[in-house]
Amino acid sequence: MSVEAGTVVLRSRRGTAMGPAFPEIVAAAGRLPDAIAIDCVM
Repeated sequence: MSVEAGTVVLRSRRGTAMGPAFPEIVAAAGRLPDAIAIDCVM
């Protein structure tokens, strides 16, 4: 996941856009500072 200029990009390891499947994560991430990237392994 990354946040750049208020735009949140949530992708799978393979690059598939996952934002539509997790709107609550996208909404919460929109409150993070710009130029941030988070890598999460589940």
